[in-house]
Amino acid sequence: MRKAWERFVNAGKLTPPVPAQLAEGRKGCRRRGTDHKSADISLLRDKDKALVEVARDFLPIVQQTLGRDFVVILVNKDGIVLDIKGNPLVLGRMGESLCCGALLREAEVGNLAVTTALRAGAAVEVEGVEHFCQAYHDLVSSAAPILAPDGSVYGAIGVFNRIEHKNPYVLGMIRTAAQAITNGVYMNMVDEELRLQHKYLEAIVESISDGFVAIDGSGRLTYMNASAGRVKYPLICR
Repeated sequence: MRKAWERFVNAGKLTPPVPAQLAEGRKGCRRRGTDHKSADISLLRDKDKALVEVARDFLPIVQQTLGRDFVVILVNKDGIVLDIKGNPLVLGRMGESLCCGALLREAEVGNLAVTTALRAGAAVEVEGVEHFCQAYHDLVSSAAPILAPDGSVYGAIGVFNRIEHKNPYVLGMIRTAAQAITNGVYMNMVDEELRLQHKYLEAIVESISDGFVAIDGSGRLTYMNASAGRVKYPLICR
């Protein structure tokens, strides 16, 4: 069966024949250009690695502070759930479908706080019947956006809890966590940019034929390119 699947995703060949409904579904996916690897959560996390790595330190703190009746999630800018802390089953029916890789978009799940935060770029809390979809009327959803350096929405941190466990401090807490994650992502981007600039400069220095050395204020040698290393006479720094 796996080889048959590989033949279809790679060449579009349905062998052996499959039921008509299944065949139409597969053909539709191929026609729309659906990425057959897109459901692999490890690939999704790699795509948003910078976001996941920074948020990893904050999500457990938020969830443990709020307690076992709260579920904390991280989504990327497309609404794909990248990480979950807490037990989604405490949310009842809604929690059964909340998992890593799930897609939360307004077109499918209505105005959850996390979908609203992604769209509006602002922190928001939605309580009970404020949710458009009846399935969420016994829940409170809260969310705050995580912003990229250019101000665009990079992702969001969201919290779900049953309405009887409403906590007035949730929104302030996740707004603070989202800002900390935003700052962390920015710092990582700056560090990466500096690292690339250093590698570029190093490549230039190493490519010149003349010897090049760097000396600090105390007269200590801190850098020497390959050409300088081939010099036969001793280098004396004072």
